[in-house]
Amino acid sequence: MKNRNIFLKSLNNLTKNIIYNKTNQYSIMLIIATFDIKFKTNQEKIEQILQHFGLRKIQNTTYTGDLTKIELKDNINENIKEKDNILLIPLCKKCYSNKTVHKRNISFKEDYIGCF
Repeated sequence: MKNRNIFLKSLNNLTKNIIYNKTNQYSIMLIIATFDIKFKTNQEKIEQILQHFGLRKIQNTTYTGDLTKIELKDNINENIKEKDNILLIPLCKKCYSNKTVHKRNISFKEDYIGCF
């Protein structure tokens, strides 16, 4: 009985850790990435990274797609230069559904609402 209680307690702690990691670090989310990069070669490298992770270009220096915080953070930190910057904006379902597009319409191959 004692071993069973220890096992259940360990299992409970493990479950809490998995849920914490899943919601705070590993969860897939819709991200908007926009950047200001001085040199074209650096910009092309960052664009390749964003495209590698499945983000799609929606404006000149703006990409969108689904990914985890950790995937992108690790790869961008390795490749971004000191004076450049990238802004990552996570979006929830409600925020995405409230988007507005003015003038030229931005079309997506799939609607992100179903991804949440």
